[in-house]
Amino acid sequence: MFFYQNLYGSRVFFDELGPPWPKHPCTDNSAPKGSGRKIGRQPAYVGQIRKSGDWIALRFVGFKSEDDWTVLSFEVIETDEYVRVLAHERVSIPRDFPAYMLPWDRKDYTEIEFLDRGLSPHRLWGWKYGSYFAQTAAGCLRRRRAQEAQRQRTAK
Repeated sequence: MFFYQNLYGSRVFFDELGPPWPKHPCTDNSAPKGSGRKIGRQPAYVGQIRKSGDWIALRFVGFKSEDDWTVLSFEVIETDEYVRVLAHERVSIPRDFPAYMLPWDRKDYTEIEFLDRGLSPHRLWGWKYGSYFAQTAAGCLRRRRAQEAQRQRTAK
């Protein structure tokens, strides 16, 4: 069991740290009194992911807005590696709370899960920041070369 208290006065006991953030029954207000069972909407795959140890613990560093995107910056707790995630959702993650991410998939996508100040879990998806821009830049270069070739054929 893990106890967590933040600077805003929220307190909770967790059975495990990380998604799906199972609260200990003695402090879980979502469970009916006396039932001994927790109520929640947990997809079947979440338990499998958690048990296999795929979630990576992160420390939130900060965020900035770029056009309609949000660039989230983290440090991996175990390795101090710097990670930036490009998310299409404007979100502010509390700095003093842990966050977790799934490893990058083959298309450089990931999912991030964190708790808000009310200790409710939130999940969002995003791309590896550098990969997204490298793919975008390569696509622009291909289009520009194709347009230039078309212009040259038309000029002849």
